[in-house]
Amino acid sequence: MTVMKKKYSNAIIYRIDTIDGLYIGSTIHYQTRKSEHKHNLYNESRKDFKFEVYKNIRKNNGIYVISVYKTYPCNNNIELRKEERRVADELKSNLNTYKPYVSIQEQKKMN
Repeated sequence: MTVMKKKYSNAIIYRIDTIDGLYIGSTIHYQTRKSEHKHNLYNESRKDFKFEVYKNIRKNNGIYVISVYKTYPCNNNIELRKEERRVADELKSNLNTYKPYVSIQEQKKMN
């Protein structure tokens, strides 16, 4: 198994549910990522503080749940981001500030 494949063998897609919103994310380090979300939530000096997911959580008095949606062993970051995008679209996430993956065709349409 290559180093890259091993690195992404524990990849997961996770979700953050709020009272009126859904965020979809992906990571290879779930506990670390959960901690980062917690720090971004109330620390105004963090660049992600103004992201939609954190604004929504603060608006809802800090009520949210982070959970694993599914494990997704894959070969690299691109595969993981594509799956994250597919799940976000399928579940109609409304709190993702950026799309996790944008195809070349979508990029061309944007320009």
